[in-house]
Amino acid sequence: MPILKTMVTPHGATVTFHKPGTGEINFSEGVVVVRVLSWVDQGAHDAGAGQVWSWPVSLPLSDAADVEAAMLVSGQFSGGSLVPDMSASLEARRARQWTVLKQQRESREYGGFTWDGSAFDSDPESRNRIMGAVQLAVLAAANDQPFERTWVLADNSTRVLDGNDMIAVGIALGAYVGELFDQGVALREALATSTEPETITWPQQA
Repeated sequence: MPILKTMVTPHGATVTFHKPGTGEINFSEGVVVVRVLSWVDQGAHDAGAGQVWSWPVSLPLSDAADVEAAMLVSGQFSGGSLVPDMSASLEARRARQWTVLKQQRESREYGGFTWDGSAFDSDPESRNRIMGAVQLAVLAAANDQPFERTWVLADNSTRVLDGNDMIAVGIALGAYVGELFDQGVALREALATSTEPETITWPQQA
């Protein structure tokens, strides 16, 4: 099955659709070397456009029976998703589009949010830091203690936050993530009845 993952080739092109091509077995080293072909997207693949890049991927011989699954575990394709081809059944197309939408949701979720005119990071590490600081701000307020934190924003500028500010940032983060998941539920419901699943997309971000 094809693999969906956004990657940048060594010469700077963005590719999202990948399929294993030829493979060579090296018995002396106990590996199979698979040449993975990449296109800008599945539309380019289906239209017959030439692949943009190819990657040599070495896998243990024991993984030769299911190279795609093995590729998702480690290496440059780890974190990708197996998807059905567009030319498959309607249900397969719906499944593929849902995979696309989930990856886009994750990109938005980790792409940052804005509170009171300031842009905050929202990757997993930043989210943990925000929630940890929110807990400290709540504890400080409960004990009538001052709280102040100089926060590094997404553009590397800084902003001084007091306890109320910090709690408000945490609330804004929760609201942002919650809204994304609510939108995701609505998209999945629309996808379940659509006969043109590729037209179900995320709304434009403000």
